[in-house]
Amino acid sequence: MISANAENPVKLASYNIQIGRGMDKKYDLGRTAEAIRKFGAETIVLNEVDVGTDRSQGDDQPAILARKLGLNYLFGRASDRPGGVYGNVVMSVHELEQLDLIDLEADGHESRSALVVKVKAPRPYYIIAAHLAFQQLPEIEAVRIRNMEFLGNYLKEKKYFPAVLCGDLNSAGDSPVIRKAQEAGFQVVDDLSGKALSWPADQPRILLDYFCLYPADAGMVKEFKVVDERMASDHRPVCAEIVFK
Repeated sequence: MISANAENPVKLASYNIQIGRGMDKKYDLGRTAEAIRKFGAETIVLNEVDVGTDRSQGDDQPAILARKLGLNYLFGRASDRPGGVYGNVVMSVHELEQLDLIDLEADGHESRSALVVKVKAPRPYYIIAAHLAFQQLPEIEAVRIRNMEFLGNYLKEKKYFPAVLCGDLNSAGDSPVIRKAQEAGFQVVDDLSGKALSWPADQPRILLDYFCLYPADAGMVKEFKVVDERMASDHRPVCAEIVFK
């Protein structure tokens, strides 16, 4: 792991872990932890994480992963599942403070949330962990757009700067959702090549996982990459190095 300071970039990762189930459908949190360990990131956002659910053997997945990796963590519930709950996680080598858990506009299929966390690094910053709806329908696209606009307005009102929205946005790089993110004041991090693809993990066709820096001029992106991890989840992880102003 690396630590942030005034001279070093902050290394972030975002990973939809599909509740610890890989492309082979096997449930293996040890494999998930090893995939995360390889990032060398100081702060990590995880989507699709279970706590106490029947389908995940009652495991407290955030606690198990944090223990294996030696990281601090915060979990934000998004929806209920039989036996427990399901949501997003922020993990870090730094101390974390939960500032908010926002109920996003529902998509008619399941509830969604955004976990807002202050990372108490030497140069503090804010992380918003979110996972937007996946259905590719006009009415669901409209919900994604409104949620993105809301998050930009929220950060502006709260003055949580610099901030990075991280997660599976279920939106292509040229989608109205990503355009709305830019209009709302975010810098959407990409390698601009069109070759950065994160889903599905075995033969990726589209980038769904993002870092959105707020405000857009809050820092400089040193690197963005998709990690070549093909088995531990149905998504590939993404990593970025950012130097905040």
